[in-house]
Amino acid sequence: MPTQSFALDVCYKSDVSTLFTPNQNNPIAMADGFVNSTNGLSEVGAIIDLSVNAGDQIRFTFLDIADSAVAAANTIASMVIQCDDVTPPRNTHNPIRGGNPFGWPAGTYVVPAADLANRTSFGSTGCNMNGFGNTIGPFTAQAANGQGRGQIKTYELTITITLTNGRVFQVDPEVDVQSVD
Repeated sequence: MPTQSFALDVCYKSDVSTLFTPNQNNPIAMADGFVNSTNGLSEVGAIIDLSVNAGDQIRFTFLDIADSAVAAANTIASMVIQCDDVTPPRNTHNPIRGGNPFGWPAGTYVVPAADLANRTSFGSTGCNMNGFGNTIGPFTAQAANGQGRGQIKTYELTITITLTNGRVFQVDPEVDVQSVD
């Protein structure tokens, strides 16, 4: 089966008015959308889980939809992608790995500061919005240890963005990875 390319886009608005002080326990929600970009851009939608095959490529796009000047001023202090196996018996495993040595130890990927700093203005096809951000990856979906051919594992991805002003944004999409080996 040929390798496909996907993008998971997450959008946030750094200048949003809040009713509370956002932090790790009480973050501001982000929008997310999935795009299959194998043969151009086609909307897959966030209503269903993203389903990929082992060997498929996944990119993560983060986009601040505040005014570009405001977004440029509201820099990102950190971005973390946590991966948790939610298929019973819920063993923590990382199904998405970059090329060696870019594996995600214990299912967590901390985006390097250099990748966070290189933000530009562009459009998010997954969320259908324009803003200021970046794309990281691609990472290659991997089957779990002991996962038989055709079996599907579901993983919850918790993406957390913390700005230098202390605001915290978070989204929790799920991805299904099917073993094809």
